[in-house]
Amino acid sequence: MDLSIILFDIDRLKELNDTRGHLAGDQVIKEIAAIAAATIRDNDTLVRWGEGDTLDTLLARADKALYQAKNQGRNRVVMADGAN
Repeated sequence: MDLSIILFDIDRLKELNDTRGHLAGDQVIKEIAAIAAATIRDNDTLVRWGEGDTLDTLLARADKALYQAKNQGRNRVVMADGAN
């Protein structure tokens, strides 16, 4: 299975939040997410990454979930919990 991760950042979002408020910033995020969601393939997944996670913590959570799936009999999907 091939895996690609594409990260993008919204330039000057903090400036928008500081001058027009977080509701305006949230609206920009929602609009960009809607555009991205409308253009990705059916087998792609769009996610928002933030609120303190790093690549290392995300990989550690995925690794933990993988071993949980193996220990529960394999051939299953296990959701990683929010704890690091």
